[in-house]
Amino acid sequence: MEMPFSTRNESSEELKRSEDEPIESSGHPFLQNQPLFVEDPIVAHISKLKNQRFLFEEIFRSQMKLISDTIAKELIFILEFFDIQMTNKTQQTYMFNSIFRQIISRYYVDRLKRMVDANLFDVYSCLIMIQINEECKKQMKNVYRIGVFDSVLEKISIYILWPRFS
Repeated sequence: MEMPFSTRNESSEELKRSEDEPIESSGHPFLQNQPLFVEDPIVAHISKLKNQRFLFEEIFRSQMKLISDTIAKELIFILEFFDIQMTNKTQQTYMFNSIFRQIISRYYVDRLKRMVDANLFDVYSCLIMIQINEECKKQMKNVYRIGVFDSVLEKISIYILWPRFS
């Protein structure tokens, strides 16, 4: 199920902001001084029923949250189930590559590349997506203590997002 890309349908009252109101209080997660993954992910079938439309970077944030949480929790479960030490990076990498690498590469990264090439022309959206990608990398490293997803995140940054500036 594909998510529609567009700007939000906001009333003019929501868009108005007084001069003395700081930008951080606007409520948009990308403008607040908090982690980018505090919001719940977008649920596609509910959004479709409500006829909601989302910005490209909101969909990217939601996808990155779901993918990073899924990979982290599944990998931790597999490592515990097979009694593999979390400190053993070689076994972590082997398990990640065996289970997730091809799925993420084929069904997420390749599709993301096609979508970005066809639909992403906004520099600010691209910068926000790079920030989301970096935040995801920090979360995987600091919260879950898993570094095997870094190569995928680097591929997203270097080969998909940064080339949009040329």
